[in-house]
Amino acid sequence: MKRNTLKTSFIVAVFVALGCFILNPALAVSGCYVGGVGVWYGDYEIRTAADLQALSGYTLVTGDLSILSSPLTSLKGLECLTQVESLVIDGNHYLVSLVGLESLESVETLAIKYNDSLTSLAGLENLKSVGGRLYIGPNPSLTSLAGLGNLKSVGGSLYIGPNPSLTSLAGLENLKSVGGRLYIGPNPSLTSLAGIGSLNSVGSLYIGPNSSPNKPRRP
Repeated sequence: MKRNTLKTSFIVAVFVALGCFILNPALAVSGCYVGGVGVWYGDYEIRTAADLQALSGYTLVTGDLSILSSPLTSLKGLECLTQVESLVIDGNHYLVSLVGLESLESVETLAIKYNDSLTSLAGLENLKSVGGRLYIGPNPSLTSLAGLGNLKSVGGSLYIGPNPSLTSLAGLENLKSVGGRLYIGPNPSLTSLAGIGSLNSVGSLYIGPNSSPNKPRRP
């Protein structure tokens, strides 16, 4: 009888341990919450490293995720995030890359602006669609759109600029459609539109100015 009681207690302990393993992202192999536990309901704002770590393990934010005026150099810690309603990355002067967002697949609105040290969009490699508007700029050090290689559609408008150091649109090769306006400019270092050759549908198009102010313009 005593042996059966011990056996029952052991089984209960195993189930309790398994429950903790599943619910606690620190114990899970992937580090991500599962099921409804991984959903952050409402808006969330990141201004410090502690704010970022508090969101670590979540896979979905149902509201706006704003990363504002933080001292962060990357977004490591958000690797579990696959979907957010709106993502704003604004005024992060030390942010050099978007590494940490590799799992992000879809977002309704995305704005990346006033990030002085950001040189590329590396970290967004799995982003496939933006349901609404996409804003890239101003970002004074951005030289490349590399990282957007899997982006296929923007449901609203796409604004690229001003990005004074941007030299190429390479990275947008798989973009097929922009439902609203495609606005490119001003990007004074941009000399070519190569990179958007796969685009076959756009609501309207505006290009310019995208030439150096020291170069003569055509009448």
